[in-house]
Amino acid sequence: MISLYIFSTLLVIATAFCVTLIFDDCKYHFRLLAAIVLYYAEIVVLGRLLSLFGLIGNPLAWLLAELFIFILTASFVFRQIGLSVLMEAFTKAKAKCSPKRVLQEIRATKLPPYLVPAAAVIFFGVVGLLIVSLAASVFIPQTMDDILTAYLPRVGYWIQDGSLIYAPASPYNSVQFSYPINAHIPVLRSIVLSERINFIGLDQWIAAIVSAVGIFGLGKLFNAKKGVSLAMAGIWLMIPTIGVQIGVALTDLLTVFFFLSALIFGYLGWTENRPWKLGISTLAFALLLGTKQTALFSLPALIVPAFALLKSPNYRVEVKRLTQWALISAPFLLFVGLDRYLLNWRYYGHPLGDPDSFNLFTGGLSISFGERIRSLIDNVERTLVNIFFADLDFLPYQVTDQISDAFQTREPFITMGRAVSGGVPWLGFMASSVLLIGLALALVHYIRKPSKLPLLVILPALTHLGVLYYMRPSFSLAFSRYLITAVALLLPVVAFGVSKVKHPKKQMSRVFLGGVSTIVALGLLTQASFALTRSEERPIGLESPGWNESNYESFAHSMGFIDRYEIIKSLRYIDTCLEIENGVGISYGNKYPQGLLFGDNFQREVQQLPGVSVEDKEVFDPETGVSALVVATSEVIEIESDSQLFSRADAELAVGFFGPVSVVSPKSVRSDQECRVSGSFLVLDAIQAGFFDEVEENSVIVVPESGEFLEFALSWVKTSYFDERNIELVLATPPNLSPCSSTEGICTQTDQRVYVLNNVDRAEGTSLFFAPVEKDLGYEDNPLISMQKARMFGNASPNCVMESPSAGKIPEIETNNLTHLCSGSSALLLTFLEWFHSGCTRELRGWYICPG
Repeated sequence: MISLYIFSTLLVIATAFCVTLIFDDCKYHFRLLAAIVLYYAEIVVLGRLLSLFGLIGNPLAWLLAELFIFILTASFVFRQIGLSVLMEAFTKAKAKCSPKRVLQEIRATKLPPYLVPAAAVIFFGVVGLLIVSLAASVFIPQTMDDILTAYLPRVGYWIQDGSLIYAPASPYNSVQFSYPINAHIPVLRSIVLSERINFIGLDQWIAAIVSAVGIFGLGKLFNAKKGVSLAMAGIWLMIPTIGVQIGVALTDLLTVFFFLSALIFGYLGWTENRPWKLGISTLAFALLLGTKQTALFSLPALIVPAFALLKSPNYRVEVKRLTQWALISAPFLLFVGLDRYLLNWRYYGHPLGDPDSFNLFTGGLSISFGERIRSLIDNVERTLVNIFFADLDFLPYQVTDQISDAFQTREPFITMGRAVSGGVPWLGFMASSVLLIGLALALVHYIRKPSKLPLLVILPALTHLGVLYYMRPSFSLAFSRYLITAVALLLPVVAFGVSKVKHPKKQMSRVFLGGVSTIVALGLLTQASFALTRSEERPIGLESPGWNESNYESFAHSMGFIDRYEIIKSLRYIDTCLEIENGVGISYGNKYPQGLLFGDNFQREVQQLPGVSVEDKEVFDPETGVSALVVATSEVIEIESDSQLFSRADAELAVGFFGPVSVVSPKSVRSDQECRVSGSFLVLDAIQAGFFDEVEENSVIVVPESGEFLEFALSWVKTSYFDERNIELVLATPPNLSPCSSTEGICTQTDQRVYVLNNVDRAEGTSLFFAPVEKDLGYEDNPLISMQKARMFGNASPNCVMESPSAGKIPEIETNNLTHLCSGSSALLLTFLEWFHSGCTRELRGWYICPG
């Protein structure tokens, strides 16, 4: 089916370029932009039309529709321009791409010799980045949390239904149906035609390249030098937050491309009175509105051109032209751009979707205006710190420690590598410096020689940032992605500003400028490479390469899921332990990678059943129900007193516990060794190894609501060990703790000493973490623990080397090589666990952690 996908894609590309042949006065880079806009316009229109007939999941329907459009378009173009003109255009394009012509174009940039090293670094860096990203996009599974929780699931539900459906969902998951759809119809098409998910990131890969072309084109419109505009296009691709998105199935780069295209062709079409350019602008603008809701943030900037239009001496003629353009564009805008917003209004009563979901992702609708402004100022300050000084962990710790000490009061997580490991790095120090200096140079020039043209991009960029920070008061590392539209709009202005710097006449100055530019280029490449190879969301690097990993193995790296190891167990349990005949249902209303439930080829049926209880016997009806239901573990706990329901020999249903979720199914669980996924066996091994022998009798052990311990806490796995020693297992920290009267430590009101037991999941396996409570600081289920008496058991015990020798001497391993002691000062339980889960980063510098 890969050949079908390739053939079908070539048909759409041929159709798009065929249309551009009838465009007059079109430079090659603008022709490329127009063709890509037409390419996506055809796909999203076809997707909507096939949806009307329930055929969006039918590969033959896609192929026949695209073939029909190609034949229709080709015949029309041939009649308009003739075959000879077509062949002439093909010959010119072939000559334009010849190596000799490319060398001529390079020489035409008149690049000074002292800037050649920097240009070479940018050129080869961009080429290498694009090649690596393309290979990673095809061969490494996509594990970003937005992709697995929202984007892929919505595509799966559309394929199952054959249409772009709305369906019931929890507020958290409602974005699967309410989010604009233009970026995901191409993703659906790639899955349907290829019967695999390897190609879902190619649209972002293409969008990165054509966005660079758009930046170059805008730079030329601003009369920037050709070489400088090309350099800005290259810098765009080497910005860390751009580099990690190239080939990842998000929506931000497509948004940037559509935005740039709408502005470029709108300006050219209006000033040159070229209807076809205005048409491309309309298509791009409609695609933009239907791709990402943040596109709405820049719309207030359109008020300024409208007022300027009214001041025009020929404003009646101009208003008439604008009215005609709007009327002609309206049907396409409604069908391709605004349709989801209108359907949301009808389905949810709000154009952006479920109000509860909107409230969830914006940090609250009830927040006051003053609080929003204070949050805006705080978030802008944190953003400025991050874009310059975050993601510098490739530098020696002596340098990053200085940065951390200087900015940690403003940004608590500076120099900790969180953004890089989470796949959301920032702009990078060098790119941010180029942006700031270039804008300053442009501002100085525009003050001397005022021009209205830069407002074309400056106003939308500023409006976008202002509305973004006002609407999103809660700070997020994802701001690094949200910034890139403004960055892309401002880079052409930077190109203009840098172009106004005159070449130095003195040789020493030239050498200095050449050296600085080379250092900047190398810095860009270094930080982009670091971000690309150290991201856990797409493990390209040598430390944890993901080239040969399965979906689950790659998912184990994803930093967007705290309980990812438990989630993997739930998915493997469904795949290997259950007889799935009627598909899988999910009533869990929080974060879960629903995209992985559909299987590698999206052949498994999945139903979203919000609010459905496992007590409803009709859920598992052989005719209309599902074979397994993913539910919240808390729901199972609430009804565990019904002894006739779960996990008894004579029970009707079986349940598997996996951290926050449980999988409930009829009694069809296979009993072979492969399906012994419960953590209770790890606890039994720990008991037999004497792991709990030092615990005093009449104590309390607080266990998490996790599959590793829950069956013990609910007495579903019987063991007399704790009963004989009068040790109580509870699911929450007891209230009103105080120092013990007869022994050290913290006790309950009935003088029971309190311990905490938790699981630590890593790729190596699962370990138990056990420690006495030292103090209750008032944080729910997150007490201060004594690291001096903490112990670990299992294969995932850490082996972390600290940065400084002054960290102290690592304690020796006990005789039983599966039982380890930890040492260090006291810390909150979740702080330690987070540090360990993140792979021993420097969040807790100075600790000496358990040897492994």
